[in-house]
Amino acid sequence: NIDKITLTYPENFADAQIALFRGLSHDYKKYDIDFYNQLHKIKTPVLIIRGDVDAIPLAAHEKMKQSLANAQLIRFSKSGHFPFLEEPEHFREVVNEFMDKLKK
Repeated sequence: NIDKITLTYPENFADAQIALFRGLSHDYKKYDIDFYNQLHKIKTPVLIIRGDVDAIPLAAHEKMKQSLANAQLIRFSKSGHFPFLEEPEHFREVVNEFMDKLKK
């Protein structure tokens, strides 16, 4: 049960997140692979969670949602790339609701 998970992160988390993306962006073109044309093969329900201040453009998440046969995109208004750390209560609620729907 996701409600039993407790996450803590250091005070310098925001700085670490920025450093991570600066490091990743250096080699970005090396890993630039277009996988969207394969996503339609996934029939399983997919939950896409996105922070509104994520460095990855919203258009990429929207394209992913459109490419998947059965996807839901949920946006977190107060998060970057790590909503599970930045908005843990909201994250738990969203994931639990998604999982509960799968049980029906």
